Amino acid sequence: QSISPQGVPTRSSLTRAVIDNAIVTRAWVVDFIHAKTVRERASFVEDVIRRYVTLPQLPALPIAFAGIELHGVVSPSSVLAQNTKDSITILSANAYSYNHIIGNFASRLPNDFSLRNKSGISVALGELKKLPILSVIEEKLIIREELIDWNDEALQMIGVSATYKCPFSSIESLHTKLMNILHGKTEGREQNIQNIRYNEAIEKEVISFVAEDEETICPISGPWVRSQYKMGNDWKINSSSIIECLLCCGFFSKPSPAIA
Repeated sequence: QSISPQGVPTRSSLTRAVIDNAIVTRAWVVDFIHAKTVRERASFVEDVIRRYVTLPQLPALPIAFAGIELHGVVSPSSVLAQNTKDSITILSANAYSYNHIIGNFASRLPNDFSLRNKSGISVALGELKKLPILSVIEEKLIIREELIDWNDEALQMIGVSATYKCPFSSIESLHTKLMNILHGKTEGREQNIQNIRYNEAIEKEVISFVAEDEETICPISGPWVRSQYKMGNDWKINSSSIIECLLCCGFFSKPSPAIA
């Protein structure tokens, strides 16, 4: 029940079911506005569209304006439908009108050699980035491109190491970059997804993809960087432990310079 201005109890339409439906509707509106303003993943936009057709109906609002009771005049669900129908049409077109383009690249991704070199990837990304939605294929190609760049850098260091001893800091930097790529945390990908909603399933899919890519693209550089990093890091840890022990025993009056 609610209380009228005259202090008389009146029956209220604000039930628990109505409140729950209002929460569901508000959550959809938040996602709908997000989908309109951000270049989101296709899966997110499709989910917004699916939820639109199942939104609960909210009761008409009792509104008093200038002392005139307008009970039963305003329907929130009707107003929402009227204000969103044009945008829903656009979102639907964005979500489903480009499936043939995305599907084409998805079918080519496993075996098409042109999508395993920088020039071919650049052409594909140029086409995918024009689309109003973000596809998982675009995310995979971005991270593949960064893995190719990493592999080139690592192979260059392997060549240098045949003549000169590579500093551990350089090996460590390469190892860190590789780990970031394998966890999907690259600069290029982060820029592409910085404003979109987190999706755990897609994260796992991208990480699984790049792990397989490493075996194909980096058969030499991947194992080499890992082994060099492990040897250098183990030496660094052991040396630090020895120096710490000597310091505790009074063999040094000052701390030894940091190990590079």
